[in-house]
Amino acid sequence: MYCPTCGLEHLEVRRFCNRCGANLDVVSRALTGALPDPTAAQKLEQRQQAMRRAFLILGSGPVLGLTMLIVAEILGQLVGPVRHPYGFLTDPPIVNVIQNLGLFGPLLMLIGVMMMVYVRIVYGRKKDLEQAAPPPQPLSDVGTRPVIQSPPPVVTPPLTPPSVTENTTFRLEAQDGLAPGAVTRQTAEEEAPRPRQPVKERP
Repeated sequence: MYCPTCGLEHLEVRRFCNRCGANLDVVSRALTGALPDPTAAQKLEQRQQAMRRAFLILGSGPVLGLTMLIVAEILGQLVGPVRHPYGFLTDPPIVNVIQNLGLFGPLLMLIGVMMMVYVRIVYGRKKDLEQAAPPPQPLSDVGTRPVIQSPPPVVTPPLTPPSVTENTTFRLEAQDGLAPGAVTRQTAEEEAPRPRQPVKERP
């Protein structure tokens, strides 16, 4: 099996490519013909997401309600009762507001239950959706389908990279006025022998 992203050949059944990290599970399902019906798989995923949301709302109801009641009680103890204009003692107005916010807890619980009922009506039972999307079969279990032969791998000898220093080497020679082993760069004109010029004598 070859990776669809980078083309690396995998001899064993793997879930992910070693080179690029691509998901090979989908490729193995496609080769075995075990890809589920996309509509059934999508409906199952949508149902699971809707149920998660419903459970989240259902669970946040009691948490919100109890938290608001505890905060209101602590605040009421700290502030103390307030005398109402008609003469009787009552809680401060902020405590009453927080207690009323705590009533949203049971409301959220009711919304969560209604969402669960809605999901059950619209998407149906989970077992029905799971039966419509069969689980994938491993590659080793498939023996009745013809195996698609991959082309033989092309083997090329390793190529040596071209030299970066080609035609740019320095000559290491002893020249007049230079120490032995000094580095100089000579061109083709310098390498050609020069004719000697006669030395002029001074009068």
